[in-house]
Amino acid sequence: MYSEEKLMSVVPLVKSWAAEGKTIGEIKSSARLIEADVNLIEAAISLMLDLDRKSSEEVTVVEDTEANRLPWYQGAQSSDQHWPALKSRLLKQLGNDAVGTIDNTTDSILRRMSSPNSAHFDTKGLVLGYVQSGKTTNFMSLAAKAVDRGYKLIVILSGMTEILRSQTQARIDDMLVADDLKWHQLTNIDSDFAETSAAGSLFKNFATSPGGAMIAVIKKNPARLRRLRDWLLGAGTHAMKHAPMIVIDDEADQASIDVGKDAVSTINSLLKSILGHPKSAYVAYSATPFANMLIDPNDEENLYPRDFIVPMPKPAGYFGAEDLFGDASDPDSTGLDVVRRVPPEDISSVRPENRAALKKGWTAVVSPSLRDAVRWFLLSTSARRMRNGRAQHSSMLVHTSMLSDVHFELKAALEAEIAKLRKQLASDSFVGSKLDTEFRQMWQKECNRALPEGNGYAPMSWETVRTAIFGVVEDIRLVVDNYKSTDRLIYASGDPATVIVLGGNTLSRGLTLEGLISSYFVRSASAYDTLLQMGRWFGYRQGYEDLFRMWMPRDQSSWFRDLSLVESEVREQIDRYAVESLTPRELGVRIRMHPALAITAAAKMRNADVVSVSFGSSRPQTTLLPLRPATLANNQSAIEQFLKSASNGGEKTDFQAGSSASSRRLGFSGIKSEEILKLISDFEFAENQTHFTPKALSDYIKAEVNSGGLNDWRVVVMEGSGEKVDLAPVGVVRTVIRSRLDDGHDTIANIRALTRGPDRVIGIDGDSKPTDSAASTDLLRQKLHPKTGILRIYPIDRNSVPKGDSRQENGLDRVPLNANATVYGLGFDFPSSMEPHRAIKCAVANIPEMDIESFETDLDEALYSDEQVAIADSEIGDND
Repeated sequence: MYSEEKLMSVVPLVKSWAAEGKTIGEIKSSARLIEADVNLIEAAISLMLDLDRKSSEEVTVVEDTEANRLPWYQGAQSSDQHWPALKSRLLKQLGNDAVGTIDNTTDSILRRMSSPNSAHFDTKGLVLGYVQSGKTTNFMSLAAKAVDRGYKLIVILSGMTEILRSQTQARIDDMLVADDLKWHQLTNIDSDFAETSAAGSLFKNFATSPGGAMIAVIKKNPARLRRLRDWLLGAGTHAMKHAPMIVIDDEADQASIDVGKDAVSTINSLLKSILGHPKSAYVAYSATPFANMLIDPNDEENLYPRDFIVPMPKPAGYFGAEDLFGDASDPDSTGLDVVRRVPPEDISSVRPENRAALKKGWTAVVSPSLRDAVRWFLLSTSARRMRNGRAQHSSMLVHTSMLSDVHFELKAALEAEIAKLRKQLASDSFVGSKLDTEFRQMWQKECNRALPEGNGYAPMSWETVRTAIFGVVEDIRLVVDNYKSTDRLIYASGDPATVIVLGGNTLSRGLTLEGLISSYFVRSASAYDTLLQMGRWFGYRQGYEDLFRMWMPRDQSSWFRDLSLVESEVREQIDRYAVESLTPRELGVRIRMHPALAITAAAKMRNADVVSVSFGSSRPQTTLLPLRPATLANNQSAIEQFLKSASNGGEKTDFQAGSSASSRRLGFSGIKSEEILKLISDFEFAENQTHFTPKALSDYIKAEVNSGGLNDWRVVVMEGSGEKVDLAPVGVVRTVIRSRLDDGHDTIANIRALTRGPDRVIGIDGDSKPTDSAASTDLLRQKLHPKTGILRIYPIDRNSVPKGDSRQENGLDRVPLNANATVYGLGFDFPSSMEPHRAIKCAVANIPEMDIESFETDLDEALYSDEQVAIADSEIGDND
């Protein structure tokens, strides 16, 4: 046994060996060579690993804990050059708290990568961010720290469009490179990768250049990647060892993953070839890792993040799907009242039915809803100028179609609308005119729906707003941003842009719209991850949180609402798996079977009607409730018969439901799985439940029972503040309140969420509290009840009405339930599976047919166009 003082005396030596890239085995061998006390070295290694685990607690990390290496990166050093310079610039923009979070997160990422001094490495990891949340800042910081430690080649893959590549390049130039001559830039703002100089000579030169490194920002285009691959191979393996490389794949779920499509498969193959570099680290960044999680984790040749997965913390002040569309774990959560509806009759004015309609002469018309969105852009930009005393970047997004020709048609219609507004506003008779009155009414109505006082701003009169409107309308510029357009969206420092941006593919991935304050979104998508990426309105709205608005059809706001549930569940599972110390490979297997993600994947693939799911450690719930009188009567009978059987075969139990002694919920313990299976069989579920089918639930329970699990159940009858009902044999209980969304369905109620977050502790012994995190509650539940299922029965007040002022939810109104009898919802709570890899075949719910535009066709055209440019660049370089 060694004293802590003795252990700490050799830690610096062990750290120096780790920084040299030595594995744990090599460190022990080095200790033997110098005749050091190997047992002391082993104890010091254990101490370092323990200290690292403790220091990493503030950053969630799923990692390969069996990797034979120590955390070699120990933080910034006094000799560092690039990170201190970048940090100084970031502090001026973001402040101490934000930069501190970035510092901690990138430290955790770099520690999981290999030391550039290692003889050979092939690291693969994933950083999970949020859409428009600062991923670029994060990977710039990672690159700066990596170069300070000896990485020599930074390759940033910046999506598939030139506008995104050039925007990323501009950020790199301004913030990371910043005229520092130690950087050798292989690309610039005007040109993608077309390097002709000998790679081998560059690599050898930079090997002896302290702090020097090469950097390239490249599109995921076959010709560009082929050029990079050939350039690297031309250097030879020996020379490449002088240039440890990081490939940072921004928007990694797009095109990098082999899904069988020709261009994408080619890109995937080229990436794998590039990563054949003897010292390579591949770090994928994505806000929508659904596709990344579906890669086979056992295929050594693919891009699965086998070494680490690091979720970026949600930044302060960030508006994401859950903020805008409501907390998935709270049935009463409505999100912000900023979504305005695009009625069905307006859609054909802004988007043709298909390409054939466009070719037949479809003409764009500024519909009433689009006119409202444009007017709000004018008003809100004026208000922001008056609030801040100066003009700032202000943007409006118009995203109605992937078809590039539609963007030009719509631009022409909007130019005429803007010209008309300019003429009316320039008139001496504008004040007091009909338009002035309409503007005043819109301003007052919108201010009443999203009160500025709620965000700390003083109310502003229409007269004050009107003062700036004349200058704003003159400043408006319309930009079409697609692969055919010669115009490009540029936000120049010191030259505030007031711009309406029209586009499709280039606006769907990664592009940042500065000061986005009004969005008009009428697009279809075939998968949750594609839909999420289209949400350019996610991000930061500091200084105008109360002013931004979105216009979209009702069904699309419903998709985004459902998406917030999928996203939160997947992130919650990752957090839990990190606490359980699962490796990325194990996480991949589990995530692939998560009901929400598996069914999402089927929707994305569009050709799968059966998926494999596991309900281990999940809480499926009925969010769609049938309302037909016959169904309600059937379910009432099924619940009563089930409770009667439970009272005969189980033990009546009071479950703690809060901190006070009176906060109890009645129920039963010791219920056999056969009784649960009979209830599932007798109960009539609504079709198209989001995350399960009754058959899949039953099959899973049977499989667990056969493996010795789910040997008993706890049943809890939940209560609320609604009307009293006599539920024999439990007795009189108060029903819960769950209003419905007005989504146009009369016989099925979409309540969005049945269970509340605090409900998860009811039925669990111990001292778990409703305020505990889901991950900690799950761990306690697994410890105390590893083979016990929990069923929570929710009797729902038939006359449930929306709570308080939460009648409006993301373009869907909350309305009374209006059922003719008590409605019942079921919430299941499963422990971990007895067999972690168990999968149950589940027929996918009838995913509604969507008007899906040909994203692939448009992408092919853009890729072909850029491919020709890339080939031309290469030919020019070859002739030099």
